[in-house]
Amino acid sequence: MTSSSADASAAAEALKLIPALLWWALAVAVLMNLWTRIVDALPRVKTLKVAGLELELASSELAGALSARSGLSPQVSARMAASVLRRAAVAGDALRGAYVLYVDDDLAANRREIEALRALGAAVHAVATTKSAVACVALNEYDLVVTDMTRPGDATAGLALAAAVEARRPGTPVIVYVLNLVPALGVPAGISGITDRPDELFHLVFDALERRRL
Repeated sequence: MTSSSADASAAAEALKLIPALLWWALAVAVLMNLWTRIVDALPRVKTLKVAGLELELASSELAGALSARSGLSPQVSARMAASVLRRAAVAGDALRGAYVLYVDDDLAANRREIEALRALGAAVHAVATTKSAVACVALNEYDLVVTDMTRPGDATAGLALAAAVEARRPGTPVIVYVLNLVPALGVPAGISGITDRPDELFHLVFDALERRRL
């Protein structure tokens, strides 16, 4: 085969490739156009899915928390529970990103409340002693402290902790969560609220964090 014949043959083969190359180029162009639209849509789709999952998880954890102490504290009615869930839906932003210190010598008994706060978006640091709590407050700035009242050997540990929090982090709200509330005693000085009902606990939490973000 002469040089000219070889060149002609190569040219013919190249011409045969042109349609395939054109289709490939067209496919790339279409894909790039679609990819831009897909990337633009992904964040919205992801956000919707995540928000839905977070709302479902928070509602599930809240429902569990609202029944967690049913045998130890006044019964939480369906109406009371529904009120908390509605409040969480509209005021949940108050918890999202909040830093909460949760103090109780029996953290296992408070597992559902802690999990519900976390499901609502709060970062919860849980400790079992006043000493640990005071050390945490000295090192970190919390948006809220939730504590029980009594701990082994100390019937007013919650009030002592509230005083320590105020001394180190003035203005930090402290909520006392007890097993059996005596309404006649009122709300002790130095705390934002006291309750033995899980539904009231969450309302107090929302109230305290909403005020703190004003």
